[in-house]
Amino acid sequence: TKKFVKARKISGVKFSDNPPTFHEIRSLAGRLYKDERGEEFAQKLLGHTSENTTKPYLDERNNKAYVML
Repeated sequence: TKKFVKARKISGVKFSDNPPTFHEIRSLAGRLYKDERGEEFAQKLLGHTSENTTKPYLDERNNKAYVML
């Protein structure tokens, strides 16, 4: 995760005060691949051998937005 933060800073991309973490991006990728290719493909892509390990990454997000103070 520290290497990800370093790479994110080097990229020069401007983020809000709360930039996405490695695991948030990984979870987003898993959900997108699940929608396109199915859960089994997403599980293999994430490198998980257990469906139970993959499920938290593929859980559906609600449509609510939250502001962190």
